[in-house]
Amino acid sequence: MVKTDLVAGGYSSIDRIIKIRQKAQIGHTAIVDNKESFRPHFGGCAVNVCVLLSRLGWRTLPLIRVGDDYESSGYRDHLEEAGVGTDAVTKVPSESTSHCYLIEDADKEHITLFHPGAMDEKHANPFPDEHVRAARYALITANSRQDSAHFLKQCRAFDIPLVFGMKADYDAFPKDFLAEILATAKIVFMNTEEEESLKALYGLDDIRDLFASRGLDTIIVTRGAEGSICHERRGERIDTFTTPAVKPERIVDTTGSGDAFIAGFLHGVLGGEDARMSAHYGSVMASFIIEKTGCTTNAPTKAAFAQRLQDNDHRRIP
Repeated sequence: MVKTDLVAGGYSSIDRIIKIRQKAQIGHTAIVDNKESFRPHFGGCAVNVCVLLSRLGWRTLPLIRVGDDYESSGYRDHLEEAGVGTDAVTKVPSESTSHCYLIEDADKEHITLFHPGAMDEKHANPFPDEHVRAARYALITANSRQDSAHFLKQCRAFDIPLVFGMKADYDAFPKDFLAEILATAKIVFMNTEEEESLKALYGLDDIRDLFASRGLDTIIVTRGAEGSICHERRGERIDTFTTPAVKPERIVDTTGSGDAFIAGFLHGVLGGEDARMSAHYGSVMASFIIEKTGCTTNAPTKAAFAQRLQDNDHRRIP
């Protein structure tokens, strides 16, 4: 059996990114600034990570359901062109592929409107064990509660190291279920808002308290332009270090930068790098994605990634 480097569970999504000039207000017409707002961008957190890793040569497999528009929308082509495995893509008849409207106002505040379509929990059906059993790592991102619960059970059954892309979505991750994931995960990613949300939810004084009585190895908190903070278990102690952001050539759209950081970090992990170098890989990958509109539009080739990595030599990081 061919080993999969990463199997990923999460929503599929066809995104439309809409930027408006002012705050959205009831009774007022908001003017859309970006003329390409009608164009679809294919993604979903799990798919974004798979696409970016596949373009760098890794074998990835998203566990997703799609609708009748899988081919006509271009979603299938998007996956196949990136080299993403499609053996676990399931089509739901008479349904649409999940789609999302990402609205950003002039103050960079965001509104997300999501239709689950084929990924709705009513269509949940366990994916075959063979897809999970053959994986080196597993990634859980926002998904229906039922889908995530079964995926978690599979990861535990086959002892697959679990990576969790934290989302402060308490419909997808209610408190008790979130605790199950955190008790199983080896690597957890979150941003600063999610960090504060977790601390409040579980009454933690410090996010490093999550290491207590859990199998966690690494917690990474992304901080946008300020880079990231990594907490890493080393035996009985927890080491903490910071990694600066890599400066992009331009900033066009920050949508998907968190998924990009996860993909870059896992690129390092899959290649045998330590957490410090993997965090730098995450910063490099995120710098590409924010240079164009869309979560994977500016996905780098292996050569382009290596060049930017060299241009931003991690040995200069204090």
